[in-house]
Amino acid sequence: MIKPKEITGFRIEKKTQFEMAEEEQKKAQIIAQRNFLIEKKELDLMPHRFLIEFSCKHPECRGHKISILDWEFAQLYRRVSRSDGWKAKMGEKLDQICCDKNDVCFFMGNMSSRPRTFCILGIFYPPKAVGKQLSFYRK
Repeated sequence: MIKPKEITGFRIEKKTQFEMAEEEQKKAQIIAQRNFLIEKKELDLMPHRFLIEFSCKHPECRGHKISILDWEFAQLYRRVSRSDGWKAKMGEKLDQICCDKNDVCFFMGNMSSRPRTFCILGIFYPPKAVGKQLSFYRK
């Protein structure tokens, strides 16, 4: 889990044809192993990658640019992608999540095929506590 010091940007990049072909191949492998399920549902592939740029609290941090794989964010894309201004809507939602009123944390993870490359698997954004933070431990 990482608590960003400052969020400096958000970008949406279209995936290349090669990347989409790789994902189609992986999708076919996943569907092929789901034969134990009664109903097979179509898996949606995301034609875009969503990147957030931020700095962390490490004194030598020069900034990070990391992909967002959060389910909630993917659902937002599915809901708005066919409308005009969908990229702006995605940015507005991220602005709402990462505003000064929220205590934002990123749940990070990696893939076994790329153990040194991390991505954001989830975004936790409870309201910031007002006043003194309570301790988990009673004294």
